[in-house]
Amino acid sequence: MKYPVYCMGSFSKNQIYSTIFTSIVEGNYKRNERLKEAQLAKDFGVSRTPIREVLQQLAQDGMVEIIPNRGAIVKPLTPDDIEEIYEIRKHLELLALDFAIHRLNLDRLSELKERITSIPEIDNFKEASESDRELHRYIIESSHKKRLINMVNQLLRLMQHFRYIGFHDPEITKRVTGEHLEIIDALILRDLGKAKMLLADHLENSKKATLHFIFNREFING
Repeated sequence: MKYPVYCMGSFSKNQIYSTIFTSIVEGNYKRNERLKEAQLAKDFGVSRTPIREVLQQLAQDGMVEIIPNRGAIVKPLTPDDIEEIYEIRKHLELLALDFAIHRLNLDRLSELKERITSIPEIDNFKEASESDRELHRYIIESSHKKRLINMVNQLLRLMQHFRYIGFHDPEITKRVTGEHLEIIDALILRDLGKAKMLLADHLENSKKATLHFIFNREFING
């Protein structure tokens, strides 16, 4: 099996993690394929120590499995994993919104709304992805509940590459942008019930889009 070579040179541990994570998500590695420390160290121009630490982090995040005498085996997220992650995330974000609703700053919300409204209609996947991440993180962090924030951030880290890929579809970007504006309007009015309903619907739609991407990836890669 030939392993992908990214480019020569020295990478930070975070860059190595992100690159391998993305390669797993995009199907460049097959399920149960072994990730060889020595080859990865050569590809990234680093020693085996940061590679070993990255593989351990990927194992904690459920992307690989460390098997004695075999090393790290690719274990990409499945549709069932996506369903579970989104279901847990939905409940946690709605709980965060309960705590955050009266702490949200109206000027910050208006600024977010203005930024989202100004996103161009074409070639906007980067801006749309960043605004999505910023809105969700602002709601979560405004809960001021440290453990809740940590739990949601762990789930967001697992999903970040799927979410970025999804924004390359103009229709998805348009839908998500509209949903964000509706959520922000409800937050500005302090309408907790409506905001929670819109947020739940938004996450459900995001789950469906992610599952669609996963299905197509599995279909294409066999």
